[in-house]
Amino acid sequence: MKTHRDSLLAKLHILLKEQGVDEATKRAMYAGYGVETAADLTAPQLRHLVGTLAGEAVPEAAPRPVSNETRRLRSQCLALMTKSPDPANIKLRGLGLPNDWAVINPFVRHHTGALLNQLSDGRLIDFVKKLRKIRDSGWFYNAPRPDENRPAHTLVFVATPTGDSAIN
Repeated sequence: MKTHRDSLLAKLHILLKEQGVDEATKRAMYAGYGVETAADLTAPQLRHLVGTLAGEAVPEAAPRPVSNETRRLRSQCLALMTKSPDPANIKLRGLGLPNDWAVINPFVRHHTGALLNQLSDGRLIDFVKKLRKIRDSGWFYNAPRPDENRPAHTLVFVATPTGDSAIN
């Protein structure tokens, strides 16, 4: 028995083929929904993606529910990245990144090729292992320092002629 979801999946594949979407673009589109394949999309997500590809105005897709295991792994990654590198017990150490997504997101993307919320449980487990290896190597985050040869502030003075006729 063909379900509504199956019909949406079929329509999605037809639209992707008609529009000539390549595999890398498909993976990027699916990652935007937090999944790796079209089969992993929920019915509301499929409706949203099909509507978007068809050029229809569609409401935002409901966020995909996240398992407790995924939450635990993400929290573990964040703790390893943001904890202080100073504690004597190495298992309590982190990499000392600031608790700032403007720093964390590029760091995660550099090491995994994706953002934290786009990683599957398997990739999160691999990332935790990698973070532990980085921590165990002794590396920790050092905030970038301003160039010490340049003053922190630069003042610019602009002089304009006053219109005084004595100056010609």
